[in-house]
Amino acid sequence: MSIALSLKDLFPYKRWRKGQLELAKEAYKISKKGGILLVNYPTGSGKTAAVLTGTLSAALENNLRIFYLVKTKNQLVSPLNELRKICGKTNITFSCIYNKKDMCLFESLKNVEYDDFLRYCSFMVRNNKCPFYKKASILEEASLQEVDVMSFGKEIKACPYELAKKMASRATIIVTVYNYLFHPDIRTLLEYDLGYDIKKSVIIVDEGHNLSDSITGMLTKELRKSWLVKARKEVLKLYKGEEKEIIIQELTKLLSYFKFLERKLGEKSYLEIEHENFPVYDLNPEALFKVALIIEQVEEGRLITPSSYTRKIAEFWKELHKHRASRIIVAERDFTSTIIRLTYVIPPLDTTKPLREAHAAVIMSGTLPPEDYLVSTLGLQSKNITLLTMPSLYANNIKVLGIRNISSRYVERDERNFVEMGHLIREVYRSVPTGIVMAVFPSYDYLKCVLPYVKVKDVLVERETTSIKDVISMIGIKDKVLIACSAWGKIAEGIEVRIKEESLIKAIVIAGLPIPEPSS
Repeated sequence: MSIALSLKDLFPYKRWRKGQLELAKEAYKISKKGGILLVNYPTGSGKTAAVLTGTLSAALENNLRIFYLVKTKNQLVSPLNELRKICGKTNITFSCIYNKKDMCLFESLKNVEYDDFLRYCSFMVRNNKCPFYKKASILEEASLQEVDVMSFGKEIKACPYELAKKMASRATIIVTVYNYLFHPDIRTLLEYDLGYDIKKSVIIVDEGHNLSDSITGMLTKELRKSWLVKARKEVLKLYKGEEKEIIIQELTKLLSYFKFLERKLGEKSYLEIEHENFPVYDLNPEALFKVALIIEQVEEGRLITPSSYTRKIAEFWKELHKHRASRIIVAERDFTSTIIRLTYVIPPLDTTKPLREAHAAVIMSGTLPPEDYLVSTLGLQSKNITLLTMPSLYANNIKVLGIRNISSRYVERDERNFVEMGHLIREVYRSVPTGIVMAVFPSYDYLKCVLPYVKVKDVLVERETTSIKDVISMIGIKDKVLIACSAWGKIAEGIEVRIKEESLIKAIVIAGLPIPEPSS
């Protein structure tokens, strides 16, 4: 990484779009001298290529490593595409690490819960039973240059995740998801595996408007009344240790507390619990984890059992014992159980530590929050911040239509509402000759209610497994497609579908705003 390359050498296109060269220069300067660059550039302005160009140039000069972070796996597509073009002109190496389960070659584990998968993976590796891990562990790093780890792993029957880690240990840039750097427990494992020094790194956060909520979401834990009932049965039936009676007593006390909360909740949808009023029970999370492990043990040769309910309680109690600042505890109901939820108002300081310790950071978005908000929620140092903004390129190319007398409000959701919303979406779809029409719904529930009344033939409905590749594949065989997705889903988050610089998305229907149901 010692050979310097100019911005022109690295930039993957023949010419710069408006604002790209300025952004690349600012990214270079901040990566060279240190600090934080906030970038508010609209979707489609080419900020990914520009930021990569600037940061890579500085990284090569100063022997720095780059972490490019996105919220979801689907958002990996854009930076990876740009990096392939850049690396096609240079000898820069990069690696992509994401959801370990998605990279696993055991097809039988695709539908297993993620936590259960991790336990099974650890069990297989620890007991030398995973053939894919064995094959990956004996491969030399030099044999992995410029390979697609998924394709290569399938071809040689080696674990793609382990191959990606090997590539990452010597790569100039690592592309991954937020969790790997901002979840303290996962970050510790990554630091151990890769041996990197965050002080010699540049962090790029894409879709930075998501970061605060994503961090608080990844730390949120819940405790369900139904889990306590089942955990008590597990301990009674399967655990023989000397702490058995104490654990059963404490779980019983906790069940009684849930009944007390249910009386206090009454007709309310939620109830905030003051920290000093939350009862302290004699439940040690480490002891609970040990009990959970005993409960989950199975005979050798069988698949590992799903996570016990005792483990779920241990996870909640572990987070409760950390005593992080800015957290709240609420009780609420769903259709099947009363829930105690532990969450955070803003990210705890230990989660955003990499942003303060890294040599430099770039936080970018098409809808970046105000600087003061980012400073307060992410714990940034305002004296080291540079802000770069660009107004929307497309303000003159957009026509906005608002339809009166229809809403997605909960109180108005009935069959008449579903029929009318479906009719409006169908009319917009019919008005577009070719390309993609996106219908963005406030929730998956509302989407399911309206979709039968849209009555359009070629529809791609977003599901948990839907990827941008699925969208591109469908538009490749159809002249016109309706994409039905949720405002909280993956597809609606900064999607770009282009052919030769032309966007294939011709119309967007916002079928209601994603505003939570009002409560008392």
